[in-house]
Amino acid sequence: MPQVLDGAFLGPDSYMRMVRVTELLQGEGWYDSTIMRSNAPYGDTLHWSRPFDLLLVLFALPPAPLLGIDAALRWTAPFTSPLLQLACAAALAWAAAPVLSRERALLAAGIFLVQPALLPAFLPGRPDHHGFLVLIFVLALGWILRSLARSGATGPAAAAGAAAGLALWASLELATIVIVGLAGLALAWLIEGGAGRQRQNLAFSAGLSAVLAGALLVEYPPAALLSVAFDKVSIVHLSLALLAVVFWAATAAVSRSRLTDSRSRRLAFGVAGAALAATCLYLLFPKVIGGPMVEVDPQIRDIWLDRVSEMAGIRLDTPEGLRLFLTFFGTGLLGLPLLLHIFIRERGWSENPAWSGIALGILIALPLGLLHSRMAGFAALLLTLPLAELVGRALQWCQDIAATLPRALLRSLILTTALGGGVATAQLVTPAEDRQVAPSLGGACPLSSMAALLAESTERAPLTILTMPDYGPELLYRTPHAVIGTPYHRNGSGITDSHTAMTSPEPGTARRILEARGVDLVLLCPGQAEDNFFRPRPEASTATPSLYDQLLAGRPPAWLQAVVLPPELAKRFKLFSMRRRNGS
Repeated sequence: MPQVLDGAFLGPDSYMRMVRVTELLQGEGWYDSTIMRSNAPYGDTLHWSRPFDLLLVLFALPPAPLLGIDAALRWTAPFTSPLLQLACAAALAWAAAPVLSRERALLAAGIFLVQPALLPAFLPGRPDHHGFLVLIFVLALGWILRSLARSGATGPAAAAGAAAGLALWASLELATIVIVGLAGLALAWLIEGGAGRQRQNLAFSAGLSAVLAGALLVEYPPAALLSVAFDKVSIVHLSLALLAVVFWAATAAVSRSRLTDSRSRRLAFGVAGAALAATCLYLLFPKVIGGPMVEVDPQIRDIWLDRVSEMAGIRLDTPEGLRLFLTFFGTGLLGLPLLLHIFIRERGWSENPAWSGIALGILIALPLGLLHSRMAGFAALLLTLPLAELVGRALQWCQDIAATLPRALLRSLILTTALGGGVATAQLVTPAEDRQVAPSLGGACPLSSMAALLAESTERAPLTILTMPDYGPELLYRTPHAVIGTPYHRNGSGITDSHTAMTSPEPGTARRILEARGVDLVLLCPGQAEDNFFRPRPEASTATPSLYDQLLAGRPPAWLQAVVLPPELAKRFKLFSMRRRNGS
């Protein structure tokens, strides 16, 4: 745990979020979220949206009259994620009510609190939006399950659509729950038919559209409402929601005809409508087929994006991948046979259609979690519901054991397995020598002391610093200076220039980039994480040493001068100042 009361946070995203919210509180324009000290001297606009910014400000308001808003933010932000964890547990107990008894819903909340795939999102000192996304996911899930459980109930369906709209507004990572809502209610209409299910789908689409329309008004100035973005809520996503409204309105118009009077006809009508909507969306926004990251600079995929650990998949053919799989999903998967049993033997659809929403969510979220480990938490969350039902039934079965001691031991074994069986199994099946994280661009560097020294260098503030992109957000937060690279896909030029300057074998390339960017300082914190980013890949190696190799060897070119650091800092850092061509 970081020293949260001393201003330390977990991960680059936490520092960048603090920079973003601090600048907002200091009077930066609501619509202008460009951080000019990032990607210096051009500035960088993040793809993040405003809801979590507002939540951090809201938490800081109560102590603000006493401490001042900046100090209040520093004191409250580190504890935002733990508070969100408690809110998520309570929300999950509420969300599970359509499928679980009260006792089993509380059990699901307890299992949620110890899920390894979710715990990192709720650590103290992590004021980034991951825990907030989990809360929105749970709230949307709860309304979706209520809609599925009650045919014709338009209130829960509209609330589910609104929650799904908030999900897309908060982050496109939550598209999973939007798909569950759209597809789950459409499936209910396909199987059951009837005006009630049709009205629910229309209510969901209307709620989704209304919130997304409001989101655009909040996120964009009037002149930019039609701006197209694929990595952030925009007119693209509102158009999709409006197309859904049109489809379900058309369905209502033909509901009394024979076009929708049987499952086969509803299927044909639905497929035709979906194909027409997809075609319209493609004609309006051809790039939509490429997904949220379609406009990412191709140059940064190989040198950065594809090597970010949370973007990597969970490979079952490697010891580390198997360990992660069992840790994240091991116990949750125990509930899947019961889920199948509910549908086959207990007539799950007719008895309680809400189970279909959970099954659909797992079918979507589990492959996504295997493809990108950052998505694993949503699959783990959904798996807690059938697991809680399984554990509840097992504990109920234990009640029939007359002997007190065996009954207590068996109950303890069941609960222990549910809470930690996956983690224990992962440790048992994976050899100790294989329990290591594969090389990635992650890794910590103790920047606080170095940043304190740099913050004193204010005679020409802000200075511009070239360093590893992961270090950029913390330097922005702790100093008045500017940086080139930050670990965000919209800053493709900053990432590319940082990498090229340090790895190019051409002697003049680095100097041209540093001079064009106005770089004053080059900061290194040698270690595996930095090596993974700044060292050329073996196939690109040449006999000519890169700038990074020269600096590590203590042989900087004539236009860079080593800065003498205090002994404690010199153990971890290397700092170089730029000599301009005019000698300055």
